Amino acid sequence: MILSLTYYQSPIAQMTIISDKDGIYLLEFEGRKNLEKDISSLLRNKNATLVEKETIFSAQLKEELHQYFAGKLQTFKTPLHILGSPFQKEVWETLLKIPFGETKSYQDQAKLFGNEKAVRAIASANGKNRLAIIIPCHRVINKNGELGGYGGGIDRKRWLLHHEKLFLNYKSV
Repeated sequence: MILSLTYYQSPIAQMTIISDKDGIYLLEFEGRKNLEKDISSLLRNKNATLVEKETIFSAQLKEELHQYFAGKLQTFKTPLHILGSPFQKEVWETLLKIPFGETKSYQDQAKLFGNEKAVRAIASANGKNRLAIIIPCHRVINKNGELGGYGGGIDRKRWLLHHEKLFLNYKSV
Protein backbone atom coordinates (compact mmCIF):
# COMPACT_ATOMS: atom_id res chain seq x y z
CA MET A 1 0.00 0.00 0.00
CA ILE A 2 1.19 3.50 -0.79
CA LEU A 3 0.20 6.49 1.32
CA SER A 4 0.67 10.06 0.18
CA LEU A 5 2.34 12.82 2.17
CA THR A 6 1.80 16.50 1.63
CA TYR A 7 1.89 19.68 3.67
CA TYR A 8 -0.38 22.63 4.36
CA GLN A 9 0.91 25.95 5.63
CA SER A 10 -1.65 27.16 8.17
CA PRO A 11 -1.47 30.62 9.76
CA ILE A 12 -0.01 29.06 12.92
CA ALA A 13 2.25 26.26 11.64
CA GLN A 14 2.90 23.88 8.83
CA MET A 15 0.68 20.80 8.94
CA THR A 16 1.39 17.28 7.74
CA ILE A 17 -1.30 15.45 5.76
CA ILE A 18 -1.24 11.72 5.02
CA SER A 19 -3.90 10.37 2.67
CA ASP A 20 -4.73 7.78 0.06
CA LYS A 21 -7.25 7.49 -2.76
CA ASP A 22 -10.07 7.03 -0.23
CA GLY A 23 -9.46 9.70 2.41
CA ILE A 24 -7.28 11.28 5.11
CA TYR A 25 -5.35 9.30 7.74
CA LEU A 26 -3.51 12.08 9.51
CA LEU A 27 -3.56 15.86 9.86
CA GLU A 28 -1.09 17.15 12.43
CA PHE A 29 0.92 20.24 13.23
CA GLU A 30 4.63 19.99 12.47
CA GLY A 31 6.61 19.73 15.68
CA ARG A 32 3.86 17.81 17.47
CA LYS A 33 5.31 15.48 20.05
CA ASN A 34 5.43 11.91 18.70
CA LEU A 35 4.53 12.93 15.13
CA GLU A 36 7.31 10.81 13.62
CA LYS A 37 6.36 7.88 15.86
CA ASP A 38 2.70 8.23 14.81
CA ILE A 39 3.65 8.25 11.12
CA SER A 40 5.90 5.19 11.57
CA SER A 41 3.12 3.37 13.42
CA LEU A 42 0.61 4.20 10.67
CA LEU A 43 2.99 2.93 7.98
CA ARG A 44 3.70 -0.25 9.93
CA ASN A 45 0.03 -0.93 10.70
CA LYS A 46 -1.00 -0.39 7.08
CA ASN A 47 2.11 -2.13 5.70
CA ALA A 48 2.58 1.00 3.64
CA THR A 49 5.24 3.19 2.13
CA LEU A 50 5.04 6.94 2.03
CA VAL A 51 5.50 9.08 -1.07
CA GLU A 52 5.30 12.84 -1.31
CA LYS A 53 2.28 13.32 -3.56
CA GLU A 54 -1.02 15.20 -3.62
CA THR A 55 -4.23 13.15 -3.67
CA ILE A 56 -7.73 14.29 -4.49
CA PHE A 57 -8.55 14.19 -0.77
CA SER A 58 -5.44 16.03 0.42
CA ALA A 59 -6.28 18.74 -2.13
CA GLN A 60 -9.88 18.82 -0.87
CA LEU A 61 -8.68 19.03 2.74
CA LYS A 62 -6.29 21.87 1.91
CA GLU A 63 -9.16 23.84 0.39
CA GLU A 64 -11.32 23.14 3.45
CA LEU A 65 -8.48 24.20 5.77
CA HIS A 66 -8.09 27.39 3.74
CA GLN A 67 -11.82 28.05 4.21
CA TYR A 68 -11.65 27.17 7.93
CA PHE A 69 -8.77 29.55 8.56
CA ALA A 70 -10.58 32.24 6.55
CA GLY A 71 -13.55 31.82 8.92
CA LYS A 72 -15.80 30.45 6.19
CA LEU A 73 -16.03 26.76 7.16
CA GLN A 74 -17.07 25.13 10.42
CA THR A 75 -17.56 21.48 9.42
CA PHE A 76 -15.14 19.40 7.34
CA LYS A 77 -16.47 17.05 4.69
CA THR A 78 -13.29 15.37 3.42
CA PRO A 79 -13.52 11.57 3.90
CA LEU A 80 -11.47 10.28 6.82
CA HIS A 81 -9.85 7.03 7.90
CA ILE A 82 -10.42 7.12 11.67
CA LEU A 83 -8.00 4.60 13.13
CA GLY A 84 -8.17 3.69 16.80
CA SER A 85 -9.69 1.33 19.30
CA PRO A 86 -13.48 1.17 19.60
CA PHE A 87 -13.20 3.22 22.83
CA GLN A 88 -11.08 5.90 21.15
CA LYS A 89 -13.47 6.12 18.21
CA GLU A 90 -16.42 6.61 20.57
CA VAL A 91 -14.53 9.33 22.44
CA TRP A 92 -13.68 11.09 19.18
CA GLU A 93 -17.35 10.94 18.17
CA THR A 94 -18.14 12.99 21.29
CA LEU A 95 -15.58 15.58 20.17
CA LEU A 96 -17.52 16.00 16.93
CA LYS A 97 -20.57 16.97 19.02
CA ILE A 98 -18.82 20.04 20.46
CA PRO A 99 -20.04 22.95 18.34
CA PHE A 100 -17.67 25.23 16.47
CA GLY A 101 -16.58 28.11 18.67
CA GLU A 102 -17.58 26.42 21.91
CA THR A 103 -15.64 24.56 24.56
CA LYS A 104 -16.47 21.72 26.90
CA SER A 105 -14.59 20.47 29.91
CA TYR A 106 -13.17 16.97 30.02
CA GLN A 107 -15.92 16.27 32.57
CA ASP A 108 -18.57 17.56 30.12
CA GLN A 109 -17.08 15.32 27.45
CA ALA A 110 -17.28 12.36 29.85
CA LYS A 111 -20.99 13.13 30.33
CA LEU A 112 -21.50 13.26 26.55
CA PHE A 113 -19.70 9.93 26.40
CA GLY A 114 -22.03 8.49 29.03
CA ASN A 115 -19.46 7.74 31.72
CA GLU A 116 -18.64 10.62 34.07
CA LYS A 117 -15.91 8.58 35.78
CA ALA A 118 -13.93 8.09 32.56
CA VAL A 119 -12.42 11.60 32.50
CA ARG A 120 -8.77 10.45 32.50
CA ALA A 121 -9.33 7.74 29.90
CA ILE A 122 -11.20 10.22 27.72
CA ALA A 123 -8.40 12.80 28.03
CA SER A 124 -5.90 10.10 27.07
CA ALA A 125 -7.97 9.13 24.02
CA ASN A 126 -8.19 12.80 23.01
CA GLY A 127 -4.39 12.90 23.03
CA LYS A 128 -4.28 10.05 20.53
CA ASN A 129 -6.45 11.86 17.99
CA ARG A 130 -4.46 12.16 14.73
CA LEU A 131 -6.88 14.43 12.89
CA ALA A 132 -6.17 17.85 14.38
CA ILE A 133 -8.84 20.52 13.90
CA ILE A 134 -11.14 18.09 12.00
CA ILE A 135 -11.81 16.08 15.16
CA PRO A 136 -11.74 19.11 17.46
CA CYS A 137 -9.93 18.03 20.61
CA HIS A 138 -8.74 21.65 20.89
CA ARG A 139 -12.27 22.49 22.11
CA VAL A 140 -11.81 20.55 25.36
CA ILE A 141 -10.56 22.49 28.37
CA ASN A 142 -10.19 21.94 32.11
CA LYS A 143 -13.33 22.40 34.20
CA ASN A 144 -11.73 25.44 35.90
CA GLY A 145 -11.53 27.14 32.47
CA GLU A 146 -7.79 26.65 31.95
CA LEU A 147 -6.76 25.30 28.58
CA GLY A 148 -5.24 22.01 29.71
CA GLY A 149 -3.16 19.93 27.34
CA TYR A 150 -3.05 19.87 23.56
CA GLY A 151 -0.73 17.80 21.39
CA GLY A 152 -0.31 20.70 18.98
CA GLY A 153 0.76 22.99 21.81
CA ILE A 154 -1.13 25.31 24.15
CA ASP A 155 -0.38 28.41 22.06
CA ARG A 156 -1.98 26.76 19.02
CA LYS A 157 -4.95 25.63 21.09
CA ARG A 158 -5.43 29.18 22.36
CA TRP A 159 -5.16 30.51 18.79
CA LEU A 160 -7.69 27.98 17.42
CA LEU A 161 -10.22 28.73 20.16
CA HIS A 162 -9.85 32.48 19.64
CA HIS A 163 -10.15 32.02 15.87
CA GLU A 164 -13.37 30.01 16.19
CA LYS A 165 -14.93 32.51 18.59
CA LEU A 166 -14.22 35.31 16.09
CA PHE A 167 -16.15 33.49 13.36
CA LEU A 168 -18.81 31.85 15.53
CA ASN A 169 -21.73 33.59 13.86
CA TYR A 170 -20.55 32.95 10.30
CA LYS A 171 -22.61 30.27 8.55
CA SER A 172 -20.62 27.24 7.38
CA VAL A 173 -20.33 26.52 3.68
